[in-house]
Amino acid sequence: DRGCAYILEKSDIGWETIARLTASNAEEGDNLGWSVAIHENTVVVSMYDYYKKTTCYVYEKPVSGWTDMTETARLTTTGFYSGDLFGSSVSIFDETIVVGALSDDSNGSNSGCAYVFEKPQGGWADMTQTAKLTASDGTINNYFGRSVTIFNNTIAVSANGKNSFTGGVYIFEKPLNGWENMTEDALLLASDGQTSASFGESVSLYEDVLLVGADNDASNRGSAYLFEKPVSGWTNMNETVKLSP
Repeated sequence: DRGCAYILEKSDIGWETIARLTASNAEEGDNLGWSVAIHENTVVVSMYDYYKKTTCYVYEKPVSGWTDMTETARLTTTGFYSGDLFGSSVSIFDETIVVGALSDDSNGSNSGCAYVFEKPQGGWADMTQTAKLTASDGTINNYFGRSVTIFNNTIAVSANGKNSFTGGVYIFEKPLNGWENMTEDALLLASDGQTSASFGESVSLYEDVLLVGADNDASNRGSAYLFEKPVSGWTNMNETVKLSP
């Protein structure tokens, strides 16, 4: 259970595995590969171990191409503990990485948080967070950080446990002076939110469109909610459309 991540590239003959990524300090039970994200030539891979402080690993593509390798840098945080599940979700865009820690206790047991890491001028290196994101209404068992996504200067963080697992998604926009410890700019909710729907089980952002999964909606059939950014900017709102199977 040390874990690993595989790099696959598409060639003329189809997809093939070209490299295996591991951690230089791997131990049994690390579960490296719990969450993965890639943007251009940078990969971030998280581990998932409830019983110890966890780490996220950054890998940068060598000049000669991907090869079996260990990490370029390790991402950790200040003031977190084993059981916070740092790395429960990861996302990367350009030179910014977001990492969820759904069992962080900043606003009560399992209230959750997310950490922002920005690439230093000298390149990725072992480091702690640039900023910490939390919910203004954070409370116990919200599991804020269940899923995270970033595009350009906007981050979305879900809290699928909010209000007895009705769920919610929080939008953060980068301040003019750069990322800082902050709470959300907007809160997105399902118009037909219901207990145990787990709205926010997954999130994905592209340009001004956000997609939110709710895997227990409608008697476990599941659904997805699509949100489009208003002309005036993100604000507390319900979905533009609901997608169901």
